[in-house]
Amino acid sequence: MTFLVTGVDLAARYSATCSLDFDGQVCAQDDSNSWSTETGFVHSVADHHGLIVVEDLPYRLGRFDSTMKHVARIQGRLVESCKERDRHIQHDLLFVPPHTWQQQMGVFKYKPPEVAAVARDLGYVPPNLVKEWQEEGKIPAHGKERQEARYAAKKIMTDYVDAFMIARWARACVMAAALANDSGIELTPAEYLLTVPTVERY
Repeated sequence: MTFLVTGVDLAARYSATCSLDFDGQVCAQDDSNSWSTETGFVHSVADHHGLIVVEDLPYRLGRFDSTMKHVARIQGRLVESCKERDRHIQHDLLFVPPHTWQQQMGVFKYKPPEVAAVARDLGYVPPNLVKEWQEEGKIPAHGKERQEARYAAKKIMTDYVDAFMIARWARACVMAAALANDSGIELTPAEYLLTVPTVERY
């Protein structure tokens, strides 16, 4: 299956991906918790076809912030994983700051439930991980471990929502590139996305 665009909400602890096809329908989604190793998840992201758009680090993070360093290392591993697959990563892999897609999708400074409501209006509902984990026995019946497991499930659900919104934003840019090409302006999807000042190659 060929994906048009994959949005990646990449973070130090939990990450998620959402792939949209040409018609804007979700055709695949995944999260880092479903993989036994972080490396396995990174390789799975690199295996996606089409354009991969990764949420970059927010500018507010300090230079020596441990979270920033961890995420930066994961980004580097993703770039290397793409290189190992002989991908033309200057055209396949792009990074977008959170505020860019959030502003253009109208959810800047929204809280997770508010972003989820916008995604729902766009036809997207994340996997119900609380229910799935409960059925799979991943959520203990009592105690602190139950609270922690439920928190993790809910957090990853918000990551799925963000990945969808990133993919939705990127797909809109891809469609704009197609319209530009119809007007005689030859742009690849990545080239069009790079006209957004804050979007960067690796």
